Amino acid sequence: MLFSLFKEKFLSVLTDERVKRYKIRVQMVGDRSLLPDDLQAAINNAEEATKDHTGFNLNIALAYGGRNEIVLLLPAKFLLK
Repeated sequence: MLFSLFKEKFLSVLTDERVKRYKIRVQMVGDRSLLPDDLQAAINNAEEATKDHTGFNLNIALAYGGRNEIVLLLPAKFLLK
């Protein structure tokens, strides 16, 4: 149910005149691999449609954990010590 709502809102970015008028760039932060394929597609479409917008940034965190981000950024050699 919640994923359906997110999908609906990401898809609405494609037709919402305010996104174009205010040049809102939409980006998702988090581990996309944890999300359903149809939601990933909706996110990709919204990001692609707004990638050149420079007015405002709308960052949406889904499947996001700060700790996971740190682990993904650290080189493996630091983790093995």
